[in-house]
Amino acid sequence: MTSNADALRFIGQFCARENKPFAFNLAAGFLLHTNYDDIMSCLEYADYVFANQDEASDFAVKQGLDRSDRLGAAKFIAQMKKANNRRPRVVMISQGPDPVLVVTSTGDEQEPSVLEIEVPSVPKERVIDTNGAGDSLSGGFLAGLLMGKSVPDSIKEGIALAQRIIAK
Repeated sequence: MTSNADALRFIGQFCARENKPFAFNLAAGFLLHTNYDDIMSCLEYADYVFANQDEASDFAVKQGLDRSDRLGAAKFIAQMKKANNRRPRVVMISQGPDPVLVVTSTGDEQEPSVLEIEVPSVPKERVIDTNGAGDSLSGGFLAGLLMGKSVPDSIKEGIALAQRIIAK
């Protein structure tokens, strides 16, 4: 029986070989403590990496960075070894109402590019529950890419979907 990480690596290898996009979500901070090696080996195949502020902070700590250095964590991931160098690696860190950090590396030795995508404010009285906001952002982003939109416009699609999920 194979592990989930083995299955993800198998899918990642297929995607790299066939030049298909592979998206990966850090999913939960505790996994960085229980499954760190598996996560690191799967990131090698990732073209798109999603994390929320807590996951990015936990990742920063695991790399010896300050907990608040989410940008450093995103840059670290963006510059990690990548199996498919025909695609850039795009790392997106959602931060609740704060801007989404988008770090892109083309695999060369240059510093990765950094964008901050503003999140339009939602009045507190309209917010019902923020559960699912990150998954909605990821799904909206991927839908935007499938529609042929740019990375920034796809992030905006994800933000709009996440805001529909959290508010009445």
